[in-house]
Amino acid sequence: MVTSRKRPERLREVPISVTALGSERIERLSARRIQDISDTVPNLDYDRVVGFSNSGRSTIRGVGQVDPIGTLDPGVGLYVDGVFIARAQASLVSVDDVERVEVIRGPQGTIFGKSTIGGAVNVVTRKPRFEREASLTLGVGNFRRLTTRASLNIPWSEHNAAARISLATATRDGFEKERLGGTDPNDEKLLSVRAQTLFAPGDNLELRLSADLRRENQVLSIGKCAPQNAGGTPAFAQTLAAVGFPQACAGVASSRNPRRGESDVSFLRDELTTFGFSAQVSWEPFPGIQVRSISSVRSLDSQNFSDFDGTRIELIRPAVDVGGFDQTQMSQELQLSSSTLDGRLSYLAGIYAFREESSFRVIEGVLSRLEAEDIVAPFGGLSASETADRIRGAQLDTLNRVDNLTYAVFGQVSFDLTENLTLTAGLRSTRDRKRLLRRAVAVSDGIAPNRGRVAAGETVTFFERSKRFGRLTPSASIRYRFSDTLLGYVSYSTGFKSGGFDGRSFAAPDSDLSRVEFDSELLTTYEVGLKGSFFDQRSSFSAAMFYTIYEDIQLVTVGGTQDLNALQIEVLNAGEAVISGGELEWVLRPLPGLTFRSAIGVLHDRFKKFDDLRNPRAKDRSLQFASAYQTSTSIGYEFDWRDVGTVSTRIAWSTRSRQFQDAVNSDSLEAGLRGVLDARISLTLPEQQLEISLFGRNLLDREHLVGGVDFSDSFGHAQRFTGAPRIYGLELQKRF
Repeated sequence: MVTSRKRPERLREVPISVTALGSERIERLSARRIQDISDTVPNLDYDRVVGFSNSGRSTIRGVGQVDPIGTLDPGVGLYVDGVFIARAQASLVSVDDVERVEVIRGPQGTIFGKSTIGGAVNVVTRKPRFEREASLTLGVGNFRRLTTRASLNIPWSEHNAAARISLATATRDGFEKERLGGTDPNDEKLLSVRAQTLFAPGDNLELRLSADLRRENQVLSIGKCAPQNAGGTPAFAQTLAAVGFPQACAGVASSRNPRRGESDVSFLRDELTTFGFSAQVSWEPFPGIQVRSISSVRSLDSQNFSDFDGTRIELIRPAVDVGGFDQTQMSQELQLSSSTLDGRLSYLAGIYAFREESSFRVIEGVLSRLEAEDIVAPFGGLSASETADRIRGAQLDTLNRVDNLTYAVFGQVSFDLTENLTLTAGLRSTRDRKRLLRRAVAVSDGIAPNRGRVAAGETVTFFERSKRFGRLTPSASIRYRFSDTLLGYVSYSTGFKSGGFDGRSFAAPDSDLSRVEFDSELLTTYEVGLKGSFFDQRSSFSAAMFYTIYEDIQLVTVGGTQDLNALQIEVLNAGEAVISGGELEWVLRPLPGLTFRSAIGVLHDRFKKFDDLRNPRAKDRSLQFASAYQTSTSIGYEFDWRDVGTVSTRIAWSTRSRQFQDAVNSDSLEAGLRGVLDARISLTLPEQQLEISLFGRNLLDREHLVGGVDFSDSFGHAQRFTGAPRIYGLELQKRF
């Protein structure tokens, strides 16, 4: 049973492409975070944002947003118990003590709350039950990994009140090496708590209150410096040579260990605290009529201090005292659903409101702390101190304040034209208002982006912008039941993601501010699918083919400027792309206890136009993190071992074809074909209610690129980030 259309339905009856993973399957995957399911779900790419430990980026069918800045909305909507998680910094949610995870592919612009242009990931946690139960799991692993997971369900009364609390902790040493000493990057320190209370005073009323807290404190991954042919101005190249950056980068690149780097920053930290509260009310005022309310408030506080050159040279250095990202969000959704005409007509209608406020401030500068003794090779005819003065950047105190408001009305109607033929149509009207205040003030003398030399106290950029965006997003589908075990559908769906303002722009206060704005994204998908089961449901499959038109794509590009020591990061409405492909998922259970699973996702994407005048061949680019194909195959076998207990085994092999890690398809950030081998074996002792498990992920220890930034047009290098190595461990779970 899934709720991918906001009402309980059997997975095989839903006329959309959706993958549902129940709690048992998540356990067999040894998944602890939402990104751990990525290799199992076709055409899903979910991982950490490079340069961050706690921020997630996701794409479905090549559509998403990988930049965690607070002025950009995600392209894939993440929902936990119906509550939208607006920011990437809070999107690497735990999948402990969950009932299921649903990955819904394609635009869901009709009935989902916000930012579901690429698809939705719907996490449903276990709700309190009216019976007593508890579990405790302890785990150890390599890199001195130690994990605990606990859950406790307490019924307050036999049928109308219960509470559930779940707890997860994790610590692990870093699996990267920092050449200059200090703590190894990419460690883990996690505390996650969720408490829920369920009240059911009558058969027609249910109230569910939920609160969650998550705290993380990690040493950031620093990536590895890879020298490139600099595309900036000769003066820029001369600047880099003067401070010795090319030599430092080449020295790092000479190490054969892809997880070994350098950093001049001694406080590489990524700290995160999130808190959320939600109240859900389900009420049946009259038989067959359901009213549901979802109210929520969430907040997050994130501190991130990263190094984006990966060398001992101090190119960009954020100040620890003001760096941070604070965000609060509130949302309210009301739904009314019912069915009539003996169940032939069913409908859902609702209203949705969302408010978000965030701010992020940092003091940073390019080569802002440069002194004469740092100069390796002075400019011709200049002394070391004169050279340092010429290229020293101004330290800038930059502040962004964001205020976003969304409200929408939506509805969807399904009608059984015949016993086997069902028509569904939906419509949503969304209105967004975006506000941004951006200010940058020089706190030291030096060169500022797009301004040249400035003095301390001078305002480099200041603007306050507000704009409204809106769209009608319709959808329609026809579902036909060929038999009790075979169903086909054809669907049309649309999605919309509002525009906004560039939170990295250094536009002068008196300049044309039109370039700081970007327009909304639009997506239209046509899909045909088939779902069925055979051999007394021992074999089942789900297949879909789609054709998508993706317009006004919001892409983040990195380039250089004419200044001696500046780079330029901007948001472009890159143009229009066409994406086609499909998914196939198949399950076979030929013998009792034996299960084969296989999944494949196929993508073909191309830009019909690309509005980037700097690259006339831009139309040949692929979408960021889009793989031509992705496969997953697993074999699971469960059997009784003598009189001891039940043994469960699983081995899985997943592959992903090459993909580009940035918007401009830099050769330095092309990830090649990779394959990952995972395995798990468990012994369950029924009488003791004890389970002992051994697991391993990436058992072949394959190196694979998970992201990066190409600074070829500015600093003449790329920073490459490599995924996790072989991870293995032992877990003991006791149920009470």
